Amino acid sequence: MKTISLYIMSWLIAAAVSAADLDAPGQKSVTFRSEAKRGFAAAEGVSSGLAPSGAVKVLDLIEQQNKQNNTDSDGFKLGFNVGACLRMHRFAAIGLNERDAKFANTMAAVYRTKAQLQQRALNIDDPQMQELFGTWTIKKMQEVPSR
Repeated sequence: MKTISLYIMSWLIAAAVSAADLDAPGQKSVTFRSEAKRGFAAAEGVSSGLAPSGAVKVLDLIEQQNKQNNTDSDGFKLGFNVGACLRMHRFAAIGLNERDAKFANTMAAVYRTKAQLQQRALNIDDPQMQELFGTWTIKKMQEVPSR
């Protein structure tokens, strides 16, 4: 009896798979939240093994590539600037020489300002920012001194 039910179950699974159109186009839902997360991840993915000036060059390349590909949505830009602010803030905190630390702090402030301007332009309040990026992330971003 068990053998017959296992056979029937495996046949039903096989029939369901073969009934699906495997060549049908996939559907991806792009939302402001998904774009913000994509931008944040792109900035956060920059190697911490680089010097701060090298990291900024990589961040600039990521920004330019998204502009060229027309994938620099408002959500992406906001997430990217929040992520870049945190990445540069971490560079400033890891005990670099004074010149690199100062540069990292300056760039963290630049990215923070860009993120805040976008937040205002998009009419996103602080609770929504916390919902998008998490309370810890927003608190860390607020630690960055303004320039």
